Amino acid sequence: FLSISSIMKAAQCLFVILVISTCIYIYNTFSFTQSRNVQMDDECQTYQKNKISRNSGFDQINTTENFQYKVPNIVHYIWYARKPIEWKFTQYLSVLSASKFIKPSKIMFHTNCTPIGHYWNRTTEIPNLEIIQRSPTSELFGVKVLFFYMTSPSDIDRLLILNTTGGIYLDMDVITLKSFDPLRVYPFTMGSESLTTKVGLNGGIILSEPGSKFLKIWINNYVDDQRSQWAYNSGRMADKLATRFPEDIHIEMTSLNRPSYLEVDQIFVKKYNWHNNYAIHLLVRLWKKHIPLETEINSSDTTFGEISRMVMHGSTDIL
Repeated sequence: FLSISSIMKAAQCLFVILVISTCIYIYNTFSFTQSRNVQMDDECQTYQKNKISRNSGFDQINTTENFQYKVPNIVHYIWYARKPIEWKFTQYLSVLSASKFIKPSKIMFHTNCTPIGHYWNRTTEIPNLEIIQRSPTSELFGVKVLFFYMTSPSDIDRLLILNTTGGIYLDMDVITLKSFDPLRVYPFTMGSESLTTKVGLNGGIILSEPGSKFLKIWINNYVDDQRSQWAYNSGRMADKLATRFPEDIHIEMTSLNRPSYLEVDQIFVKKYNWHNNYAIHLLVRLWKKHIPLETEINSSDTTFGEISRMVMHGSTDIL
């Protein structure tokens, strides 16, 4: 027969198991509800949800328009929102700079809800801009995409889009500074934010040929349960894969993602030597202070002032 102390210990264990099971149930219920409830505002037309399965044809490969380059000269942006949001000067500057310096055959703007406002109206006047209606991917390989951040579905969709069509993916706060043609000869390219090692990859700028090997590996290793960690799937996973498959990725150490997230003051306060950069990622989410308006860039003696004037006026000189 069991002693009273043994029975008490067994009861305590059962209680602990019950508490843990309840917590897991609540978490899963909340996560499921969260992913279901990220609905778009009635002002935005809601499109059919995307569900990606292993046989969805995500590995279809299209040919590039120029055999000299592996990566098509197509620029992709992704913009998901719950309701129409006013477009900012920095976002307009991003698209304008890509148009001027990359000179893409297309700028494909994938969105479920087009922005509004003065700068969006000016953006629609940029040559070769195509607005592609797309809803966020809601399910990947039978696993629901959890919306811990509004950027979460963009993290996977940029990979799926590049895998199908190839091209250059840019975040909305990336300012292009010169042609990307020297990078288009590689099947897959990302930039590092680290000075010491080939890690710290940032998913804000990605170049890929259609169906590149590294991209397929990345998609197949996409881990949904790590989505609560900021930038895990958009950068940290790429770090791990780059270590395992270095022959399948070209890494730019300083020309795509420097200044890094630790050096944002060198963009908005100081002056960074950006002349060897293909682009600068403004990282506006990390900069909590004032970002100069269009009316202020002519007198701004900072990196942001210089690159803004170059894009807008063709010269870095203070006016």
